[in-house]
Amino acid sequence: MKSLLLAAIALVIAGGAQAQMFEGSIGGGISTVGKPKGLPSVYQGSKSVVNPCVTAQFHYNLSDYWQIGGSITSEEMTRTGNWSNTIPFGQPSANKNVTFVIANPAISFNVRVNRMIPFYSSYNPELVQSAIYFGASAGAIFTANDGKTMTSSDGYVKDFDLENGKGYTIGIHGGYTYYYKRHIAIFGELEPMFAQVYTSDARDAHNLQQYHMIYLNVNIGLRYRWGYY
Repeated sequence: MKSLLLAAIALVIAGGAQAQMFEGSIGGGISTVGKPKGLPSVYQGSKSVVNPCVTAQFHYNLSDYWQIGGSITSEEMTRTGNWSNTIPFGQPSANKNVTFVIANPAISFNVRVNRMIPFYSSYNPELVQSAIYFGASAGAIFTANDGKTMTSSDGYVKDFDLENGKGYTIGIHGGYTYYYKRHIAIFGELEPMFAQVYTSDARDAHNLQQYHMIYLNVNIGLRYRWGYY
């Protein structure tokens, strides 16, 4: 009986190993960021700017319906808004459009869990031809910036950069993958995220030392799978 049980376990493990699959992805797209709440309103900007972003992902398929993995994403985070600022030597203030650079870039590392809805190939019922997926992620974010204030030739502020920061992220995502070759696919993904960021910025009586924000990434790219077939 014991030997039969061990043989059954071995068969289950072997079958599971055959179904295992890895996926690697690389893509790019656009990113927008909402108001960084927690900062004084003068530094939040009133309008989001569309910026580029790139992402690399790795997933391990537990089955045709579940996968776990991780991602690395790099993007710019910029907003604009009118700012009443004064030029030197006591001249009157003016309402000028200022670019607020939250991060250039922001780099995030996230762990992901996906629920898959597979669609199978007509010529091979065991081969997933495409899939809709949705899931959740959590991880860390690091924002790179120089904390400088840049002025234009007329002396008014034109760019205001926050300091470097780090924090955590949580989010959700959804997408679609289509394998037009046995191992190669195209994918599209929508990913709204929340980030809490902490900095060492001492300006404005330390009021710039922490903030939180919602940001959105939209990516398309290529995906490659291996590990069986």
